Amino acid sequence: SGTLEAGRLMNDFQPSLTGMTGELGSTVTGSPNLNLTTGTIGSAVNLNHDAKKNAWHIYRSSSVQYASNTVLDFNASAFIGSNLTVSGGRVTIGTAGLYWIGCAIGHNGNQVDTDNFHFRINTTMLIGSTLYQSITGAGINYSGISSSFVVELKANDIIDYYGNGYIYGGSGDPMTYFSGCRLGASS
Repeated sequence: SGTLEAGRLMNDFQPSLTGMTGELGSTVTGSPNLNLTTGTIGSAVNLNHDAKKNAWHIYRSSSVQYASNTVLDFNASAFIGSNLTVSGGRVTIGTAGLYWIGCAIGHNGNQVDTDNFHFRINTTMLIGSTLYQSITGAGINYSGISSSFVVELKANDIIDYYGNGYIYGGSGDPMTYFSGCRLGASS
């Protein structure tokens, strides 16, 4: 109980925080947007909480010739997140969402061949994901092809690259790799 003699219960609306200093708390919202143009975001703010769990970078540590269509076996890894499994070049997704996918295929020009590989989700080729090159060998030392794209994946989807050709691999500086990272939820 008591009497409010003077003062205000609420401040006037402030459309801008220019010139103000302070610390952002754990619950910060903005409508329609919250824009930070300068300043520091504290360590308690987590911008992508599951990227490490849902990312991978696997590569080919030795050269191999795939004479017929098969799954490209990326037989070594630099990193595999805890929500994923990798076996024989196939990655099983643990958390649904939008994923960035990147792949590069290196080719030693001494091998006359055509490389033709496709990204697949559950054995179905994704349109627009083909990595293709034809090598004549004449005067070409090394060549490579690469692609990257964003795709929606579901939990338990199995993804891979499938096709045929000569793949140049190496353990010191691999030229053939398959990487991905979950960007966030798809809806």
